[in-house]
Amino acid sequence: MNESIRYLTHNQIDKRQWDHCIESSINRKIYACSWYLDIVAGEWDALVEGDYNSVFPLPYRQKAGIKYLYQPPFTQQLGIFSKNLLTVELVNSYLKCIPAFFKLIEINFNTLNRFTETGFSLTTNSNFELDLISPYEDLAKRYSENLKRNLKKASKSNISLINSPEIRDIIRIFEQNKGKDISVFRRGEYTILMNLMKKSIDSGIVSVKGVLTSEGKLCAGAFFLEHFNRSIFLFSATDTKAKEVSAMPFLIDDHIRKFAGIEHTLDFEGSNNADLARFYKSFGSVECNYFSISRNTLSNLHKFAFKLYKKYR
Repeated sequence: MNESIRYLTHNQIDKRQWDHCIESSINRKIYACSWYLDIVAGEWDALVEGDYNSVFPLPYRQKAGIKYLYQPPFTQQLGIFSKNLLTVELVNSYLKCIPAFFKLIEINFNTLNRFTETGFSLTTNSNFELDLISPYEDLAKRYSENLKRNLKKASKSNISLINSPEIRDIIRIFEQNKGKDISVFRRGEYTILMNLMKKSIDSGIVSVKGVLTSEGKLCAGAFFLEHFNRSIFLFSATDTKAKEVSAMPFLIDDHIRKFAGIEHTLDFEGSNNADLARFYKSFGSVECNYFSISRNTLSNLHKFAFKLYKKYR
């Protein structure tokens, strides 16, 4: 075990040093910034190596006196972030340092977290990223034939882009369409998303885009977090009309045009869903894998209670 790794409760964390570590890390992601975690998780402790040379956020919930680690909404990847070379040995050490009182662990690591430590169940997840440093003309050549057809359809549909539509309007489209079929989205998640968007708008690190039909009705929208030379396709919404006129391919293509030719990455944030994966790959993106880890040392009674809690939460 690495003796320089220590467990810190939330009020013991020096957030200035924490954020400096995230900003300086070789695998930095906005999800791990202290302000971001404060919004999406609320309660989080951490493991910290030395003088914040590397860090590991531990978002948790507490039920019936039991603390458990979970993956907060709108954070695809967390895990260990390091200013220096991120070795297998370091990740192994962090895993050994997770306090034993976290009886249930269900969290995602990031793409650079590799380890050999046993005792955890692993799931491999897919993400898709598109390097935008090439000119737009070169990027567009890598589009799939189906995507090119959809973009032609969009251009003939008299749809138009709008910048900074109302956040609530985009969320409302999602609620009335795809949101009906996704059980993980409850009122609390929508509140977190609203708070996250308000903070990101105030900080100037988000693009909010929408698509209007030929009648001027908002039919699609998306939020792109723009930080650390990366755009994260955080949230999107479409209605039935948007699908007819290929509004979302039209919107994403516009975002690619915006950043084409500079050092920037479009992070599609998923997906393990085969249809979404096919859609993201159609833009010429590359698959990047990351692990989910889990461990359950609860008693049989608590396992049953938590199963019910997760079902009816």
